[in-house]
Formats: sequence, C-alpha cells, structure tokens
Amino acid sequence: MSLRVSAAVVKAAEIQNKQVKRLKQRSNAEIASLSKDFAERVKSTMKHLEKKGWVPVVFHGKRTKEQQQEKVKSGASKTMNSFHVGGSHIENFKNGFAFNTRGEAADIVDARFLWSGPCKDLDHQFWKDLGSYAKSQGLEWGGDWKSFKDVAHVELRRIEISQVMRGSIA
Repeated sequence: MSLRVSAAVVKAAEIQNKQVKRLKQRSNAEIASLSKDFAERVKSTMKHLEKKGWVPVVFHGKRTKEQQQEKVKSGASKTMNSFHVGGSHIENFKNGFAFNTRGEAADIVDARFLWSGPCKDLDHQFWKDLGSYAKSQGLEWGGDWKSFKDVAHVELRRIEISQVMRGSIA
C-alpha cells in the first residue's frame, strides 16, 4: 500500500512541477507586457513572496479588449475599463479640474494553487503576503476593494490633473 501511495505522490509532484514550469514561462511573457517601472515592482513583489516559500507567477498582465470581454462575461472581472487593458483610464471632473487616472495591472498567483485549493480562501496567507508587500511597493491591491475582492490583482495608478478652461481669454 505504501508503495502505491508513494508512486501516487511522486506522480502528483511530477504533474505539479510541469505546471509550475509552464506557468513560469507564461509569467515571463506576461511580465514582458508591462512597463519597466511596473514590471520592476511586480518582480520585487514576486521575489519577496519566493523568500516566504511561495511560488508566485504573473498569470495575467496586459489583456486585449476581447480577453477582457471574456473575463467580464465569465464573472472574473466586473468592468471593461480594467487597467489590464492598455489605454484604459478613468476620467473625473471636479471644481474646474480634470483628473485622468491611467494604470497597469497584473494578477499574481501561486503556481501550485492558482485560485483553487487553499487559495480559494480569500483570507489565505498567500493573498495577505501579496497584498502587504505590493502595497509597500506603491501598488494598489484588489484584496482591499469593498465591492469585488480581487486578491490576485495589483495595479499601478498614475493620476494626471489638468485645469479645465471655460471660454477663452481675449
């Protein structure tokens, strides 16, 4: 019996190692889709997580509008105006000023679990470690959001402010 269990454990470990290797390759491509500044912050976050024993990978970086549509359709995202999609921005106007927020986003997961197994729990230690360190890097963490907790999501926001001119001065 113990030989069968051992063989099953070995087989499971082999499958998991293949998954981790495949996801690390994918992660490298996803990181390459990010700006240099954001990529450096993401890589720093991942190194921190590795030191804690996690196996972090970037599962999603930049997405096309079509990919984002699929995320919204499946319920994995609540907006088409996601910072995963290049060119997305949020405009606000107040007291004669225009606030234009642009950003980038990435989803970081542990390659062994993704969003399942122990990481299905939104209070799992991996998510807490991710959020804590990402915030120390000046990133916003989706786990802090009230309406839709997105614990794998980190983003870098840039706010542009301009004064709205009404009429012209002659």
